Amino acid sequence: MNFKKRLLALSLFCFWGMLSAQDSIPFSSPEQKVIAKRWSRLQPFADVVLNNGDTLKGQPLNFDMDTLAIYPSTNLPYGMAGIRFIPLSDIDRVVLNRGGRNAMALTTGITVGIVAGIAAGFAISGPGAALILGNVGGGGLGLIAKNIHDTQTFAELDLKSYNLDYNEELVKLQKWSVFEDSLLLTNNMLELPHQSKAIRRVFQPKHFRISFALNVGFNSGLEEDILNVIKSAGLPLPQYSNHTAMGFEFLDFAWRFNNRWIIGGGLMINRDDLVSYPYNYENYNYEEPGVKHYHYSLGLKDFRVYAEYAIWPVDWFPVRRTELLLGGGFIVSRPNTYFSCYYLNDPITYDDGYVDAGNTYTIFGAQLRASFHVYVLQNISLSLGMEGNLYQNLEISSVDLSGSIPEIPDELPAHSLNYSTVRLKLGAHISF
Repeated sequence: MNFKKRLLALSLFCFWGMLSAQDSIPFSSPEQKVIAKRWSRLQPFADVVLNNGDTLKGQPLNFDMDTLAIYPSTNLPYGMAGIRFIPLSDIDRVVLNRGGRNAMALTTGITVGIVAGIAAGFAISGPGAALILGNVGGGGLGLIAKNIHDTQTFAELDLKSYNLDYNEELVKLQKWSVFEDSLLLTNNMLELPHQSKAIRRVFQPKHFRISFALNVGFNSGLEEDILNVIKSAGLPLPQYSNHTAMGFEFLDFAWRFNNRWIIGGGLMINRDDLVSYPYNYENYNYEEPGVKHYHYSLGLKDFRVYAEYAIWPVDWFPVRRTELLLGGGFIVSRPNTYFSCYYLNDPITYDDGYVDAGNTYTIFGAQLRASFHVYVLQNISLSLGMEGNLYQNLEISSVDLSGSIPEIPDELPAHSLNYSTVRLKLGAHISF
């Protein structure tokens, strides 16, 4: 097919695309501006210098053997009005520019933020604060720096002499064209990412997700279960009790499909120092005679498999940066219990007694979950969520506590622990 016939065919195809796309833009005018802004920052536009000295500006859409298609706008190529088709033999060179983020500013901002945050954290408190402030500092200055933009020329392609079989300059031009393989038009804007590698590079689809979260659980029934067994054992009531347990979720991996469905699994661990006597048992004078000291602590390790559905999903581009997820799952839990009791009868002769007992169990449970996500960057989101975890009761047999001192009880009676809980969680997620 010669150049004129190819030009006529592509022109008719473009005209059909413009007619069929009139009412199929699924975004409002402000939303289209958001999309256009990101596209113009990250996708190259070209200065096409012709042999006669003229310069044409626009996006390289595609080249077919001996023709380069140019879209004379920095907006997302939708509608294709005014496409120019230029024979490669008429082109002297193509200068590729990008009005994208200043990579040096972004890198510097993140690095300075992390270093300053870590230094401040160690100065204020220690490693924990350093970790938190390092992430906050890096993220904060990174967000500021990412808005520093400039226009950069990153490639200049000499097309004065080219070989259709292979030419390094044409390979680069093809790589940075909107449609790398062939010029495709669609009447559905949401289909563009499926047809263009360049569009997928700028508006990256979200398939794989890695999550981290801190959660806090509330379960007054668990505290009551422990208090009942303490009373049954004849021990004094605890001066300290707690039924709020902090947990950490990590190794949470999920796969997203059809933009709405998410399946995944993860690990959650927490430790709860539930009751103790006396209150400040760590600093208490253990050489004071005649006083019992005991401590009952619980640990929990959950392996979770879940499914979620996005009621309000983020779109691919994305214009909407928030989404609401609802879901449920199955839990395999490995709780462990530990009880210790100490009694000093005579600090001079060290007439004392100490016993402890602990074990690890397996129980199963079900989960309902909901979370609200805000995408602070295209691939990074923060979430606030709630989950209800319903576990089967943990049945614990009586524990032999026989020691050399009669003041220590002979056994901790058989009892049942109800781990079912409601948890609030704050999460961070990376999607790509």
